[in-house]
Amino acid sequence: MEPSLPLPPIAPPTPAAAFAAATAAPPGSDAAALHDAGFLRLAATAARRPLLVITAAALPVAPTAPVWTAAVDAVTAALTALVRVAPPVSVAGAVTGEAGGEGDGEGEGGVGVLLIASRPDGGRVLPPVRVLASALWSVPPEVRAGIAEVGCLHPGVGLRALLWGVWPWFGGRVWRRMVVADRMDELWTDGLVRPDDLALPPEAFSYERSVADATAAAAGLLVASGAAPPSALPRTTAPPPPPVAAATTATPGMEGG
Repeated sequence: MEPSLPLPPIAPPTPAAAFAAATAAPPGSDAAALHDAGFLRLAATAARRPLLVITAAALPVAPTAPVWTAAVDAVTAALTALVRVAPPVSVAGAVTGEAGGEGDGEGEGGVGVLLIASRPDGGRVLPPVRVLASALWSVPPEVRAGIAEVGCLHPGVGLRALLWGVWPWFGGRVWRRMVVADRMDELWTDGLVRPDDLALPPEAFSYERSVADATAAAAGLLVASGAAPPSALPRTTAPPPPPVAAATTATPGMEGG
């Protein structure tokens, strides 16, 4: 009897493959429409973790209950899939913040989540409380423990309050890696992402431009009325970098999405 040849090792699934499988949806469904609109994308954090990017501008202005459910289910499925293929983190450390070290450099496990909340059209960013609460508490502890970094770009008052409210759900370790950015450049100056690794949607640029224009107009009125000195006028600053076409330095196996 001839000896059997050893089977080649099975390569573990990459974050890109896991993300693609988790976001597959039947054509014509609410989930498929969200994915086609760019609701979820895959990028990488500055620490080279998989980064799940959620773009609120991909939602309709007034989402129906089925659309909210599809959106929440899509986020939960993608997050679960990415955590399962990412290097593990200590559940105790992620919940208490007492294990796993203070560093966030190369080789640490877990995934990152970034919510881009820019909605120049005035549409809703947050789902109804009932849908959101059900989704948060349905995520298994090991998946919650795998969330190592969280970022939020252009949050409103309600979203800021929500971040404080779900702090116990995330755990102490994540709270130390929470980046709440009012401007796009804060995402990389605070160390969440690298500029060339994240393609920001056009809505993010439109939102910041509208805020800057409104600030400049208000300052101009105050100066013209004599209520403020000319020095109150905003200084001209360099425009933010344009959106990149794709992540050019993404971690191998993380491209796509």
